[in-house]
Amino acid sequence: MNDDCTFIAEMYQKLHDGEDPETIVPYDMSGMSDQCFFEACMFYLRYGKDPERLKIIREKVTER
Repeated sequence: MNDDCTFIAEMYQKLHDGEDPETIVPYDMSGMSDQCFFEACMFYLRYGKDPERLKIIREKVTER
């Protein structure tokens, strides 16, 4: 994990602490490195539940 991806580790810690994945993953992921973007998307695809957001994230992953 790159240094600019420290929030990825924070996301997993928040999940471990019981926070809802829907509130953990940011909606605006512009400006992230490709690796951070991919890791955040994979996190949501694994733990997220909103069908529309899942669809959008799948599309974004394949576009990038």
